Amino acid sequence: MIKVFIADDHPVVIDGISAYFQNSDNIKFVGSAKDGIECMEFLKKTPVDVLLLDYRMPGKNGLDICKEIKENQSETKVLVFTTYDNLPLIKDFDNHGADGYILKDASAAEIIEAIKAVYLGGRYYSGKIRDILIQSRDNQNECFLFKKIEKDVLRLLVKGMNNTQIAKELCIAQDTVKSRRRDMLARFKQYCGDNNNMNSLLYYAVKNNLIE
Repeated sequence: MIKVFIADDHPVVIDGISAYFQNSDNIKFVGSAKDGIECMEFLKKTPVDVLLLDYRMPGKNGLDICKEIKENQSETKVLVFTTYDNLPLIKDFDNHGADGYILKDASAAEIIEAIKAVYLGGRYYSGKIRDILIQSRDNQNECFLFKKIEKDVLRLLVKGMNNTQIAKELCIAQDTVKSRRRDMLARFKQYCGDNNNMNSLLYYAVKNNLIE
């Protein structure tokens, strides 16, 4: 059961989002806070799995909360849930260790999908946020892309193959498979944050239809 806490200064948002979880078999709404100080007081006493966090709140803003949680309660996943879609803020949350960033126009299905994704150790960005990040890297000629051989390796990893099996399937050396995996993960961490792993990379690739 995924324990979710909501920090947002609008009661209608809390009521609406918590209602999404009523029929969920694996998500449990455990509480809410309408200001940043109240949020931190609750989290210090009661551990949660995922914090659905607004940016602008009285007492302490979401960015400060995210930083404090990641410094002291790293096991709690932080999913930013806000109306703000400006690149500097997105990057600030990334730099402070946020596990995902979605906008308040997200559907109930996407909110639940995002919660599950970050709970499992992945990163989640809503479509518009992902486009903003990709555009910023396009402008810097740093867009995260896969080469054909990398797509082939990822496709076989998704199927559950190990390095030996992939090398045999693609008729390449095992060392080549290892180096491709290492290079992809290093680039992916630069793109989405250092706390990502290969599972996060595979999830990202599949969800965004980046491999056949």
